Amino acid sequence: MLEMKEKADTKGPPLTIDEIFDLVLPPRSSYVRGRGPGPKPPSKALRIAKEQLKVAEEGLTQQKK
Repeated sequence: MLEMKEKADTKGPPLTIDEIFDLVLPPRSSYVRGRGPGPKPPSKALRIAKEQLKVAEEGLTQQKK
């Protein structure tokens, strides 16, 4: 990173630390700078369990009517 800053100082307008950081480590879609990685998507098992719970709850509400 220091090497990039030295190169930036000798050529053209100076780069900010954030610009150098983006050149060295391109941004990832799941990473928010300063906040760490974003939330992980739910696992397949959790999605299936939620769907089954929703179906069961709908069945109970239909039986009560």
